[in-house]
Amino acid sequence: MIGLVDLEQYDYNKGSRSLIRATEGTVMERIPPRLEVRRDASIELPHVMLLIDDPQKTVIEPLAARAETLPLAYSFSLMQKGGKVVGRFVDSVGIGRVEAALERLISPDQVRTRYGEGVSPLLFAVGDGNHSLATAKAAYEEIKAKHGNAALYHPARYALAEVVNLHDPALEFEPIYRVLFNVDPNEVLSKLQEYSFGLQGNAAPQQARFLSASRRGTIHFGSPTEQLVVGTLQTFIDGFLATHPEAHVDYIHGTKTVESLAVKENTVGFLFSGMEKNQLFGAVMHDGALPRKTFSMGAAADKRYYIECRRIK
Repeated sequence: MIGLVDLEQYDYNKGSRSLIRATEGTVMERIPPRLEVRRDASIELPHVMLLIDDPQKTVIEPLAARAETLPLAYSFSLMQKGGKVVGRFVDSVGIGRVEAALERLISPDQVRTRYGEGVSPLLFAVGDGNHSLATAKAAYEEIKAKHGNAALYHPARYALAEVVNLHDPALEFEPIYRVLFNVDPNEVLSKLQEYSFGLQGNAAPQQARFLSASRRGTIHFGSPTEQLVVGTLQTFIDGFLATHPEAHVDYIHGTKTVESLAVKENTVGFLFSGMEKNQLFGAVMHDGALPRKTFSMGAAADKRYYIECRRIK
């Protein structure tokens, strides 16, 4: 489902409690070059994907079930053997039902039952294109600074995005593993053991496998402070790199690639269970934006074509 989102309801900063939030930390250095392009652009052609946590399939799926009855927007073949794409306009009845279903997802009772007490409702989690949406927000804030309240009626207040149900079977999450290079594996594992013993959180116990040229095994985190093992491990890695400038980390897809890299000297790799899709919203609500490179959504060949655009001037 393609639609406009109100950038007044989006905040990518750490600790955000807005209805639209980033799922991973925003790298501020990536925004200025993108902003330079967007400032003078007349249209946007985005790839922003917003996820909704709708296990009962109440928002998008009822529209899909009656898609043949909706007015045709476009229908054509795609390049590079990409098949065919068909788009349809949502009618007034559908819009009303979508709005009501979205409201139910963030009702106080739903939020409390599904995610626990003391969390702010999260309607849209940015699954892809986080820096594109952050750039749209930055451009809109510049317009607000220049035009004041008149900016509330500017087309740049809104951003075009694709909304996808987290529970769509076509959407798959894949873990992104970690490999440390130019390190003493024994020192890394010793420090990691100390780090594990020092954790005093109340999240469920976690574990990760480690691999090096001479050792393999499992490290246990009995009382982690982060909801996800990738967050627990990333906190350690960030701290280790801060005191070992000669070392560096890479983010790796696929267990076989990690295993092939970890057998090299001065290298240690980490494998761990990926985040389940149903963990995403709870983790973001409780922990804030997740560590960078927490998960990947599908392979490159499965990504969507850039099709829709809109005026932002």
